[in-house]
Amino acid sequence: MTEAQQRTQIRNALLLDLEAASPASLPKSTIVSNLRSVHAIPVDGRQLDKHIDLFVGEGVVEAIPQRFSPGDVRFKLTSAGRLFLEESGQI
Repeated sequence: MTEAQQRTQIRNALLLDLEAASPASLPKSTIVSNLRSVHAIPVDGRQLDKHIDLFVGEGVVEAIPQRFSPGDVRFKLTSAGRLFLEESGQI
């Protein structure tokens, strides 16, 4: 698998996991765990950060800092993210 294919696989799985959890949000640790166990994608938190940062910048994913623990951030799919998945035929 090429690096580009691996990036696409990680990003698609990330969006699909957030869509499955919608309207709830997920912490990064759960996303990493799902990518490893459900999708069999070997990824760590640092690698995932790059993909999440890209999606947050594009408005596809929303980062939600937790009120009582600001360092703890959860992520949820936005309506733009859902539209992307629909238009690409993934949901």
